[in-house]
Amino acid sequence: MSDRPWIRTVDPNEKQVVRPVAAVVYLRGAEEEFERAMELCGKELRDVLELEVSVIPVEHGADLTAAAAWFAKGGVRRLVLLGHGSPTWFLRPERAGLQRWLDRGEMVISCRTFAKAWAPILLPGAIISLAACMCSRSPHWYLNKTYGRVVSPWGDESYLAGGEYSLAQSLVKRLYEEGADVVVRGHTAAGHCTDLAMIRSHMATQKKGRSLWALVTQGAKPPTLAEKKKWHQIVRGMYARHYLLGLRDEIVLQELRSVF
Repeated sequence: MSDRPWIRTVDPNEKQVVRPVAAVVYLRGAEEEFERAMELCGKELRDVLELEVSVIPVEHGADLTAAAAWFAKGGVRRLVLLGHGSPTWFLRPERAGLQRWLDRGEMVISCRTFAKAWAPILLPGAIISLAACMCSRSPHWYLNKTYGRVVSPWGDESYLAGGEYSLAQSLVKRLYEEGADVVVRGHTAAGHCTDLAMIRSHMATQKKGRSLWALVTQGAKPPTLAEKKKWHQIVRGMYARHYLLGLRDEIVLQELRSVF
């Protein structure tokens, strides 16, 4: 990473506490897949927010909690988690990482365990970006109970408020219980984590996450087919990535409202 001066790679064996205000944590095993994502996220966090960025490779769930010790208390303004996701977990292909409910040794930790480690490190209002598939989508059992079927990740429901019992909603709730009033953002569908326009934002004070579509249109109606096509043509890419990372939220919303 020496050719990327905006990024400082943390050695897992490093004992000293580092004090940047942005962290990009990725699960090992998919370095090539996340290379573009790490570069985009790291550069834009520095260029737009003028943050020092540390990239932290981790092997499993226990590493996710241990990584918090490398930062000063109340010093992290942005936290990006890069990995493979689902409505209830954020894992490596070997199924090591973070899940919504229970700890399973050092390989898999729960949202509660993650929150206990990271809550003291996060600044008030910090944004956690789950750069992984479907972490803001409700699990199948809840969708079946609510809609009588497992609705499509690209269907109308994904453009509206929702995400109950998702990994993102569980994570923001657990962090709040540990004293961290933050925002967690994630995707409701599968796709590249730096491009996907299907995003929800979660706060502990809200039972449901708010979709980017609903924030832009300031309404509760799903888009028409023509609006869906336009949405993905315009939002996919820079706008989606900037909103996921919490870069220039007001400008993103203002510019998108001018065309929707």
